[in-house]
Amino acid sequence: MKEKRRLRFFPFSWLGFVTLLCSLLGCTQAGFDSANILANQLQVNTALDAVNIALSKGDCATALSSISTIYSSVNTSNAVRLAIASAYACSAGVNVLSNLNNLVNFQDSLAGAGFFYFLVSEFKSVTNPDDKKPTSAALAVDALLATVNSGTVFAPTYTVNSGTQNPGSLLVNDRTGDSNAYLLFVAMAQMGILLYRDASPLSNNHKSQNLAWDTPATSVGDGCAFSSAILNFYDSLQYIDQGAPASAQKVYDTISVFLQTSLNAACSYGCSHNGCTMGCSSCPTTLRNRNSCTGQATDANSCASAGIANFVNTTWSGPP
Repeated sequence: MKEKRRLRFFPFSWLGFVTLLCSLLGCTQAGFDSANILANQLQVNTALDAVNIALSKGDCATALSSISTIYSSVNTSNAVRLAIASAYACSAGVNVLSNLNNLVNFQDSLAGAGFFYFLVSEFKSVTNPDDKKPTSAALAVDALLATVNSGTVFAPTYTVNSGTQNPGSLLVNDRTGDSNAYLLFVAMAQMGILLYRDASPLSNNHKSQNLAWDTPATSVGDGCAFSSAILNFYDSLQYIDQGAPASAQKVYDTISVFLQTSLNAACSYGCSHNGCTMGCSSCPTTLRNRNSCTGQATDANSCASAGIANFVNTTWSGPP
């Protein structure tokens, strides 16, 4: 197993997390253009303050509108990316303190099917009217993938949203520790939301129908998004602080062991079934991109993603 990077774990609300990050990282150190630097600094700081105030009230929409223009501009920064990730995550139902507490309370059932029971019990989503949670979670992930270490050189193969002000990296070592720590919860939400929508779980959290993403052709869309989420979740899981509370660390270790022994086997299975013959031995790094599946049996991402869906279908209790 990859050695875990020692990061500080923040056992409090994400609002406090973002506020602390602003003071530590320096919210005024954005990539400002050459004109009117002071005005840009004031604009960014004002927007970040507005996000914090809105999130403290649970007002996700105001938080998002307060920061979205700056996020798309040359004045974006890691602080801005973390702030907009918080706004989108708010809309997706992420609350770090509550999610972590519920995860710890579920700790005796997190190996195997219990992991999926937890996800759908924690992150529900409706289509009528559309709560837009899948989109919110996906956009939060995009912002976190773009929260990279200073001096990062983007490898084209592993870059998402290139050509924008916020290109992201699929490589976990490129991203900041704060990004990876928060991505753990956002990816968790993305998985739960997609499973809840597509498997229509019963009141006992068993699925009422198999996921329809278990072939290369059906992997495009939700299937690929789920596969990217579970891989990003696993990557982030490897970077959780060893100094986390013992009960939380036990949970992380339980899930990590479960996924470590399952994901590569699932991807390998997918790469040799349903017309796929490339025989991949592990999950492609590029599958961390939710838009990477083409739906073709000649595409490793689509095949591996289908294998992950098959793994969920066979592990999560439900119909044959």
